[in-house]
Amino acid sequence: MGKDLKGNELGKGITQRKDGRYQARIYASKDSKTLCFYGFDLDELKKKRDSIIQSRVKPHQLPNTSITFEKWFEQWMATYKVGRIKNTTLRNYQASYNRCKTFLENKRIGDLKELDFQNLIDNLYDIGYSASIVKPTFSAINQCMQKAADNHLISFNPCKGVTLKKKSDFKPVKKSKEETKRLTEEEINLFFSAAQNVRYAEIFYILLHTGLRSGELCALEWSDIDIESRTIHIYKTLTRITKYYDNNGMKLQHPIQEIQITTPKQESSNRYIPLSENVMSAFHKWKEKQEHDKYNLKPYWGRENKLLKKYPDLIFTTIHGNCLTPNNLSAECKRICDIINTHSSEDYSTKIQIHPHLFRHTFISQCYESGMDPLTVSLIVGHSKSEMTMYYTHLKDDFIKKEYNKYTDYMNINLFSKENDK
Repeated sequence: MGKDLKGNELGKGITQRKDGRYQARIYASKDSKTLCFYGFDLDELKKKRDSIIQSRVKPHQLPNTSITFEKWFEQWMATYKVGRIKNTTLRNYQASYNRCKTFLENKRIGDLKELDFQNLIDNLYDIGYSASIVKPTFSAINQCMQKAADNHLISFNPCKGVTLKKKSDFKPVKKSKEETKRLTEEEINLFFSAAQNVRYAEIFYILLHTGLRSGELCALEWSDIDIESRTIHIYKTLTRITKYYDNNGMKLQHPIQEIQITTPKQESSNRYIPLSENVMSAFHKWKEKQEHDKYNLKPYWGRENKLLKKYPDLIFTTIHGNCLTPNNLSAECKRICDIINTHSSEDYSTKIQIHPHLFRHTFISQCYESGMDPLTVSLIVGHSKSEMTMYYTHLKDDFIKKEYNKYTDYMNINLFSKENDK
Protein backbone atom coordinates (compact mmCIF):
# COMPACT_ATOMS: atom_id res chain seq x y z
CA MET A 1 0.00 0.00 0.00
CA GLY A 2 1.33 3.41 -0.96
CA LYS A 3 1.24 6.27 1.55
CA ASP A 4 1.11 10.05 1.50
CA LEU A 5 3.60 12.35 3.20
CA LYS A 6 1.70 12.05 6.50
CA GLY A 7 1.80 8.26 6.44
CA ASN A 8 -1.84 7.71 5.42
CA GLU A 9 -2.50 4.76 3.12
CA LEU A 10 -3.48 5.73 -0.43
CA GLY A 11 -4.11 2.34 -2.00
CA LYS A 12 -2.17 -0.03 -4.16
CA GLY A 13 0.14 1.63 -6.67
CA ILE A 14 -0.30 5.22 -5.39
CA THR A 15 2.25 7.28 -3.48
CA GLN A 16 2.90 10.96 -2.77
CA ARG A 17 6.12 12.63 -3.85
CA LYS A 18 8.04 15.22 -1.84
CA ASP A 19 6.82 18.02 -4.13
CA GLY A 20 3.23 17.17 -3.12
CA ARG A 21 2.24 15.46 -6.35
CA TYR A 22 0.62 12.02 -6.25
CA GLN A 23 2.04 9.25 -8.38
CA ALA A 24 0.00 6.35 -9.75
CA ARG A 25 1.68 3.30 -11.26
CA ILE A 26 -0.03 0.65 -13.37
CA TYR A 27 2.22 -2.35 -13.68
CA ALA A 28 3.02 -4.12 -16.93
CA SER A 29 0.94 -7.03 -18.16
CA LYS A 30 1.53 -9.44 -21.02
CA ASP A 31 0.03 -7.07 -23.59
CA SER A 32 0.82 -3.63 -22.15
CA LYS A 33 3.60 -1.58 -20.63
CA THR A 34 3.97 -0.19 -17.12
CA LEU A 35 2.49 3.28 -16.88
CA CYS A 36 3.31 6.03 -14.41
CA PHE A 37 1.48 9.36 -14.19
CA TYR A 38 1.22 12.25 -11.72
CA GLY A 39 -1.16 14.90 -10.38
CA PHE A 40 -2.00 17.07 -7.38
CA ASP A 41 -5.67 15.96 -7.32
CA LEU A 42 -5.83 12.48 -5.74
CA ASP A 43 -9.42 11.77 -6.78
CA GLU A 44 -8.78 12.68 -10.40
CA LEU A 45 -5.64 10.55 -10.40
CA LYS A 46 -7.56 7.53 -9.10
CA LYS A 47 -10.27 8.00 -11.73
CA LYS A 48 -7.66 8.10 -14.46
CA ARG A 49 -5.96 4.99 -13.09
CA ASP A 50 -9.23 3.05 -12.82
CA SER A 51 -10.27 4.07 -16.33
CA ILE A 52 -6.99 2.82 -17.80
CA ILE A 53 -7.22 -0.46 -15.88
CA GLN A 54 -10.73 -1.03 -17.19
CA SER A 55 -9.72 -0.25 -20.78
CA ARG A 56 -7.01 -2.92 -20.59
CA VAL A 57 -9.48 -5.69 -19.84
CA LYS A 58 -10.45 -7.67 -22.92
CA PRO A 59 -13.98 -9.02 -23.44
CA HIS A 60 -12.86 -12.67 -23.40
CA GLN A 61 -11.61 -12.15 -19.85
CA LEU A 62 -15.19 -11.56 -18.70
CA PRO A 63 -17.26 -14.62 -19.68
CA ASN A 64 -20.54 -13.38 -18.17
CA THR A 65 -20.69 -9.84 -19.54
CA SER A 66 -23.44 -10.84 -21.97
CA ILE A 67 -26.02 -10.56 -19.18
CA THR A 68 -28.21 -7.49 -19.59
CA PHE A 69 -28.59 -4.88 -16.89
CA GLU A 70 -32.27 -5.82 -16.53
CA LYS A 71 -31.46 -9.49 -15.84
CA TRP A 72 -28.59 -8.65 -13.50
CA PHE A 73 -30.73 -6.18 -11.53
CA GLU A 74 -33.37 -8.87 -11.00
CA GLN A 75 -30.72 -11.37 -9.91
CA TRP A 76 -29.08 -8.81 -7.60
CA MET A 77 -32.42 -7.99 -5.98
CA ALA A 78 -33.36 -11.64 -5.51
CA THR A 79 -29.94 -12.58 -4.09
CA TYR A 80 -28.98 -9.62 -1.94
CA LYS A 81 -32.12 -7.64 -1.14
CA VAL A 82 -35.36 -9.65 -1.08
CA GLY A 83 -36.00 -11.03 2.39
CA ARG A 84 -33.19 -8.93 3.88
CA ILE A 85 -34.70 -5.43 3.78
CA LYS A 86 -38.16 -3.96 4.37
CA ASN A 87 -40.79 -4.03 1.62
CA THR A 88 -40.81 -0.24 1.55
CA THR A 89 -37.08 -0.26 0.75
CA LEU A 90 -37.60 -2.93 -1.92
CA ARG A 91 -40.24 -0.68 -3.44
CA ASN A 92 -37.78 2.22 -3.48
CA TYR A 93 -35.10 0.12 -5.20
CA GLN A 94 -37.61 -0.99 -7.83
CA ALA A 95 -38.70 2.61 -8.35
CA SER A 96 -35.04 3.56 -8.85
CA TYR A 97 -34.70 0.89 -11.53
CA ASN A 98 -37.91 2.01 -13.24
CA ARG A 99 -36.49 5.52 -13.63
CA CYS A 100 -33.42 4.10 -15.36
CA LYS A 101 -34.80 1.19 -17.37
CA THR A 102 -35.21 3.19 -20.57
CA PHE A 103 -31.49 3.95 -20.53
CA LEU A 104 -30.11 0.64 -19.26
CA GLU A 105 -32.42 -2.39 -19.36
CA ASN A 106 -31.34 -3.97 -22.66
CA LYS A 107 -27.65 -3.07 -22.44
CA ARG A 108 -25.10 -5.70 -21.45
CA ILE A 109 -23.39 -4.86 -18.18
CA GLY A 110 -20.00 -5.59 -19.75
CA ASP A 111 -20.60 -2.88 -22.33
CA LEU A 112 -21.61 -0.16 -19.89
CA LYS A 113 -19.04 2.58 -19.31
CA GLU A 114 -18.73 5.44 -16.87
CA LEU A 115 -20.01 7.81 -19.55
CA ASP A 116 -23.27 5.81 -19.84
CA PHE A 117 -24.03 6.26 -16.17
CA GLN A 118 -22.98 9.91 -16.17
CA ASN A 119 -25.34 10.55 -19.09
CA LEU A 120 -28.08 8.68 -17.23
CA ILE A 121 -27.71 10.85 -14.13
CA ASP A 122 -27.57 14.05 -16.17
CA ASN A 123 -30.71 13.00 -18.04
CA LEU A 124 -32.56 12.43 -14.78
CA TYR A 125 -31.71 15.97 -13.73
CA ASP A 126 -32.70 17.32 -17.16
CA ILE A 127 -36.16 15.73 -17.16
CA GLY A 128 -36.92 17.31 -13.79
CA TYR A 129 -35.95 14.87 -11.02
CA SER A 130 -34.68 16.59 -7.88
CA ALA A 131 -31.40 15.83 -6.14
CA SER A 132 -33.34 14.05 -3.37
CA ILE A 133 -34.59 11.56 -6.00
CA VAL A 134 -31.47 11.29 -8.15
CA LYS A 135 -29.14 10.53 -5.22
CA PRO A 136 -30.95 7.38 -3.95
CA THR A 137 -31.57 6.30 -7.54
CA PHE A 138 -27.86 6.41 -8.30
CA SER A 139 -27.10 4.71 -4.98
CA ALA A 140 -29.22 1.70 -5.97
CA ILE A 141 -27.66 1.44 -9.42
CA ASN A 142 -24.17 1.85 -7.98
CA GLN A 143 -24.75 -0.96 -5.45
CA CYS A 144 -26.03 -3.21 -8.21
CA MET A 145 -22.99 -2.62 -10.42
CA GLN A 146 -20.58 -2.97 -7.49
CA LYS A 147 -21.93 -6.46 -6.81
CA ALA A 148 -21.42 -7.30 -10.49
CA ALA A 149 -17.76 -6.31 -10.05
CA ASP A 150 -17.49 -8.24 -6.76
CA ASN A 151 -18.77 -11.34 -8.55
CA HIS A 152 -16.26 -10.82 -11.39
CA LEU A 153 -18.99 -10.31 -13.97
CA ILE A 154 -17.23 -7.06 -14.81
CA SER A 155 -13.71 -6.03 -13.96
CA PHE A 156 -14.59 -2.65 -12.49
CA ASN A 157 -17.64 -0.72 -11.31
CA PRO A 158 -18.13 2.01 -13.95
CA CYS A 159 -20.32 4.03 -11.55
CA LYS A 160 -17.30 4.99 -9.44
CA GLY A 161 -16.39 7.99 -11.53
CA VAL A 162 -19.90 9.41 -11.83
CA THR A 163 -20.48 12.80 -10.20
CA LEU A 164 -23.77 14.15 -8.89
CA LYS A 165 -24.68 17.80 -8.98
CA LYS A 166 -23.94 19.76 -5.84
CA LYS A 167 -26.53 21.98 -4.21
CA SER A 168 -24.69 25.02 -5.51
CA ASP A 169 -25.46 23.85 -9.06
CA PHE A 170 -29.16 24.44 -8.49
CA LYS A 171 -30.92 27.77 -8.56
CA PRO A 172 -32.69 28.63 -5.31
CA VAL A 173 -36.33 27.55 -5.43
CA LYS A 174 -38.84 29.54 -3.47
CA LYS A 175 -40.99 27.30 -1.29
CA SER A 176 -44.66 27.21 -2.13
CA LYS A 177 -47.21 28.44 0.36
CA GLU A 178 -48.34 24.83 0.83
CA GLU A 179 -44.87 23.73 1.93
CA THR A 180 -44.52 26.40 4.59
CA LYS A 181 -48.17 26.73 5.62
CA ARG A 182 -49.56 26.19 9.09
CA LEU A 183 -53.18 26.45 10.07
CA THR A 184 -54.49 29.73 11.39
CA GLU A 185 -56.84 29.88 14.35
CA GLU A 186 -59.69 30.75 11.98
CA GLU A 187 -58.96 27.72 9.79
CA ILE A 188 -58.81 25.45 12.84
CA ASN A 189 -62.17 26.73 14.09
CA LEU A 190 -63.76 26.39 10.64
CA PHE A 191 -62.47 22.86 10.17
CA PHE A 192 -63.53 21.48 13.56
CA SER A 193 -66.86 23.24 13.40
CA ALA A 194 -67.58 21.44 10.12
CA ALA A 195 -66.14 18.16 11.46
CA GLN A 196 -68.05 18.20 14.74
CA ASN A 197 -70.45 15.43 13.72
CA VAL A 198 -68.01 13.62 11.42
CA ARG A 199 -66.86 10.11 12.34
CA TYR A 200 -63.17 11.04 12.30
CA ALA A 201 -63.38 14.31 14.29
CA GLU A 202 -61.43 12.86 17.24
CA ILE A 203 -58.66 11.66 14.92
CA PHE A 204 -58.02 15.11 13.50
CA TYR A 205 -58.05 16.56 17.02
CA ILE A 206 -55.42 14.00 18.07
CA LEU A 207 -53.27 14.83 15.04
CA LEU A 208 -53.45 18.55 15.83
CA HIS A 209 -52.47 18.12 19.48
CA THR A 210 -49.79 15.42 19.24
CA GLY A 211 -47.94 16.17 16.00
CA LEU A 212 -48.22 12.53 14.94
CA ARG A 213 -47.65 11.55 11.34
CA SER A 214 -50.72 9.98 9.71
CA GLY A 215 -48.98 6.61 9.26
CA GLU A 216 -47.91 6.58 12.91
CA LEU A 217 -51.46 7.30 14.07
CA CYS A 218 -53.00 4.61 11.84
CA ALA A 219 -50.59 1.97 13.24
CA LEU A 220 -51.43 2.63 16.90
CA GLU A 221 -52.79 -0.11 19.17
CA TRP A 222 -54.59 0.36 22.47
CA SER A 223 -51.69 -1.34 24.22
CA ASP A 224 -49.43 1.50 23.06
CA ILE A 225 -51.22 3.91 25.41
CA ASP A 226 -50.17 4.04 29.06
CA ILE A 227 -53.21 5.49 30.80
CA GLU A 228 -51.48 5.83 34.18
CA SER A 229 -48.52 7.88 32.89
CA ARG A 230 -50.66 9.42 30.11
CA THR A 231 -48.11 8.70 27.41
CA ILE A 232 -48.19 6.90 24.09
CA HIS A 233 -45.44 4.80 22.52
CA ILE A 234 -44.73 5.49 18.84
CA TYR A 235 -42.67 2.76 17.20
CA LYS A 236 -44.41 1.66 14.01
CA THR A 237 -46.11 3.11 10.95
CA LEU A 238 -48.83 2.01 8.52
CA THR A 239 -48.29 2.41 4.79
CA ARG A 240 -49.80 1.24 1.53
CA ILE A 241 -47.01 -0.07 -0.67
CA THR A 242 -46.51 -1.59 -4.10
CA LYS A 243 -45.11 -5.12 -3.76
CA TYR A 244 -42.91 -6.55 -6.51
CA TYR A 245 -42.00 -9.77 -4.68
CA ASP A 246 -44.11 -12.30 -2.78
CA ASN A 247 -43.43 -13.45 0.79
CA ASN A 248 -41.16 -16.21 -0.54
CA GLY A 249 -38.97 -13.75 -2.43
CA MET A 250 -40.32 -14.64 -5.88
CA LYS A 251 -40.86 -11.86 -8.42
CA LEU A 252 -44.55 -11.20 -9.00
CA GLN A 253 -45.81 -11.18 -12.55
CA HIS A 254 -47.75 -8.02 -11.76
CA PRO A 255 -47.10 -5.67 -8.81
CA ILE A 256 -49.81 -5.59 -6.13
CA GLN A 257 -50.93 -3.00 -3.57
CA GLU A 258 -50.76 -4.01 0.08
CA ILE A 259 -51.27 -2.31 3.45
CA GLN A 260 -48.55 -3.10 5.97
CA ILE A 261 -47.35 -2.02 9.39
CA THR A 262 -43.61 -1.71 9.81
CA THR A 263 -40.96 0.01 11.88
CA PRO A 264 -40.27 3.67 11.05
CA LYS A 265 -37.34 4.61 8.85
CA GLN A 266 -35.61 6.79 11.45
CA GLU A 267 -34.62 5.62 14.93
CA SER A 268 -35.71 8.97 16.33
CA SER A 269 -39.29 8.13 15.32
CA ASN A 270 -39.33 5.49 18.08
CA ARG A 271 -40.43 7.62 21.01
CA TYR A 272 -42.81 8.20 23.91
CA ILE A 273 -44.93 11.34 23.84
CA PRO A 274 -47.13 12.87 26.57
CA LEU A 275 -50.90 13.20 26.11
CA SER A 276 -53.04 16.02 27.44
CA GLU A 277 -56.35 15.36 29.19
CA ASN A 278 -58.21 16.55 26.11
CA VAL A 279 -56.31 14.15 23.85
CA MET A 280 -57.01 11.28 26.27
CA SER A 281 -60.68 12.28 26.12
CA ALA A 282 -60.55 12.09 22.32
CA PHE A 283 -59.11 8.56 22.51
CA HIS A 284 -61.89 7.52 24.92
CA LYS A 285 -64.57 8.92 22.60
CA TRP A 286 -63.04 7.05 19.66
CA LYS A 287 -62.99 3.81 21.66
CA GLU A 288 -66.72 4.16 22.22
CA LYS A 289 -67.22 4.43 18.46
CA GLN A 290 -65.09 1.36 17.78
CA GLU A 291 -66.88 -0.70 20.45
CA HIS A 292 -70.20 0.37 18.92
CA ASP A 293 -69.00 -0.84 15.49
CA LYS A 294 -67.95 -4.20 16.93
CA TYR A 295 -71.28 -4.62 18.72
CA ASN A 296 -73.32 -3.84 15.59
CA LEU A 297 -71.36 -6.10 13.22
CA LYS A 298 -70.36 -8.76 15.76
CA PRO A 299 -68.43 -11.60 13.96
CA TYR A 300 -68.41 -9.71 10.66
CA TRP A 301 -66.38 -6.81 12.09
CA GLY A 302 -62.78 -6.92 10.80
CA ARG A 303 -63.31 -10.15 8.88
CA GLU A 304 -61.52 -8.79 5.79
CA ASN A 305 -58.70 -7.09 7.72
CA LYS A 306 -55.67 -9.39 7.49
CA LEU A 307 -53.58 -7.13 9.73
CA LEU A 308 -55.85 -7.82 12.72
CA LYS A 309 -54.31 -11.30 13.03
CA LYS A 310 -50.97 -9.74 13.93
CA TYR A 311 -52.31 -6.46 15.35
CA PRO A 312 -55.67 -7.33 16.98
CA ASP A 313 -55.58 -4.20 19.12
CA LEU A 314 -55.62 -1.58 16.34
CA ILE A 315 -57.15 1.68 17.48
CA PHE A 316 -58.21 3.32 14.26
CA THR A 317 -60.45 1.21 12.07
CA THR A 318 -63.34 1.79 9.68
CA ILE A 319 -66.95 0.95 10.53
CA HIS A 320 -66.42 -2.54 9.11
CA GLY A 321 -63.12 -3.07 10.97
CA ASN A 322 -60.73 -2.46 8.10
CA CYS A 323 -57.51 -0.49 8.53
CA LEU A 324 -57.77 3.26 8.46
CA THR A 325 -55.04 4.54 6.14
CA PRO A 326 -53.37 7.92 5.56
CA ASN A 327 -55.19 8.04 2.21
CA ASN A 328 -58.52 7.70 4.02
CA LEU A 329 -57.62 10.66 6.25
CA SER A 330 -56.55 12.77 3.26
CA ALA A 331 -59.82 12.02 1.47
CA GLU A 332 -61.84 12.89 4.58
CA CYS A 333 -59.91 16.15 5.02
CA LYS A 334 -60.71 17.09 1.44
CA ARG A 335 -64.39 16.20 1.90
CA ILE A 336 -64.66 18.42 4.99
CA CYS A 337 -62.87 21.28 3.22
CA ASP A 338 -65.24 20.94 0.25
CA ILE A 339 -68.20 21.30 2.62
CA ILE A 340 -66.65 24.44 4.13
CA ASN A 341 -65.81 25.94 0.74
CA THR A 342 -69.26 25.17 -0.69
CA HIS A 343 -70.87 27.26 2.03
CA SER A 344 -68.23 29.99 1.83
CA SER A 345 -68.74 33.21 -0.10
CA GLU A 346 -65.01 33.91 -0.30
CA ASP A 347 -62.98 33.87 -3.54
CA TYR A 348 -61.37 30.60 -4.67
CA SER A 349 -57.90 31.88 -3.74
CA THR A 350 -58.95 32.10 -0.11
CA LYS A 351 -60.74 28.76 0.09
CA ILE A 352 -59.55 26.47 2.83
CA GLN A 353 -57.25 23.60 1.82
CA ILE A 354 -56.16 21.24 4.58
CA HIS A 355 -54.35 17.90 4.47
CA PRO A 356 -53.47 15.77 7.53
CA HIS A 357 -49.79 16.73 7.62
CA LEU A 358 -50.75 20.38 8.18
CA PHE A 359 -51.92 19.42 11.67
CA ARG A 360 -48.35 18.31 12.41
CA HIS A 361 -46.92 21.57 11.03
CA THR A 362 -49.33 23.53 13.18
CA PHE A 363 -48.60 21.53 16.33
CA ILE A 364 -44.86 22.11 15.97
CA SER A 365 -45.34 25.84 15.37
CA GLN A 366 -47.60 26.21 18.38
CA CYS A 367 -45.20 24.26 20.59
CA TYR A 368 -42.43 26.74 19.79
CA GLU A 369 -44.78 29.65 20.27
CA SER A 370 -45.79 28.36 23.69
CA GLY A 371 -42.16 28.58 24.82
CA MET A 372 -41.35 24.86 24.84
CA ASP A 373 -37.69 23.88 24.71
CA PRO A 374 -36.87 23.36 20.98
CA LEU A 375 -35.02 20.11 21.61
CA THR A 376 -37.97 18.74 23.55
CA VAL A 377 -40.24 19.59 20.63
CA SER A 378 -37.94 17.67 18.30
CA LEU A 379 -38.06 14.66 20.63
CA ILE A 380 -41.85 14.70 20.84
CA VAL A 381 -42.35 14.88 17.07
CA GLY A 382 -39.52 12.46 16.22
CA HIS A 383 -37.22 14.68 14.18
CA SER A 384 -33.97 12.97 13.19
CA LYS A 385 -31.11 15.32 14.05
CA SER A 386 -28.10 13.35 15.26
CA GLU A 387 -26.70 16.14 17.38
CA MET A 388 -30.10 16.65 18.96
CA THR A 389 -30.46 12.93 19.64
CA MET A 390 -27.24 13.02 21.68
CA TYR A 391 -28.72 15.86 23.72
CA TYR A 392 -32.03 14.01 24.17
CA THR A 393 -30.36 11.11 25.96
CA HIS A 394 -29.74 13.41 28.95
CA LEU A 395 -33.36 14.54 29.27
CA LYS A 396 -35.55 12.99 31.95
CA ASP A 397 -39.19 12.07 31.41
CA ASP A 398 -40.32 14.55 34.09
CA PHE A 399 -38.56 17.36 32.25
CA ILE A 400 -40.24 16.45 28.97
CA LYS A 401 -43.67 16.32 30.60
CA LYS A 402 -43.06 19.64 32.34
CA GLU A 403 -42.13 21.25 29.03
CA TYR A 404 -45.16 19.69 27.34
CA ASN A 405 -47.43 21.24 29.97
CA LYS A 406 -46.39 24.65 28.62
CA TYR A 407 -48.10 23.70 25.40
CA THR A 408 -51.33 22.51 27.02
CA ASP A 409 -51.47 25.63 29.20
CA TYR A 410 -50.90 27.79 26.12
CA MET A 411 -53.60 26.16 24.03
CA ASN A 412 -56.20 25.40 26.72
CA ILE A 413 -58.57 24.14 24.07
CA ASN A 414 -61.14 21.37 24.54
CA LEU A 415 -62.93 20.71 21.30
CA PHE A 416 -65.35 18.34 22.93
CA SER A 417 -66.49 20.59 25.76
CA LYS A 418 -67.12 23.73 23.70
CA GLU A 419 -70.84 23.14 23.56
CA ASN A 420 -70.95 22.88 27.36
CA ASP A 421 -69.16 26.21 27.74
CA LYS A 422 -71.75 28.09 25.74
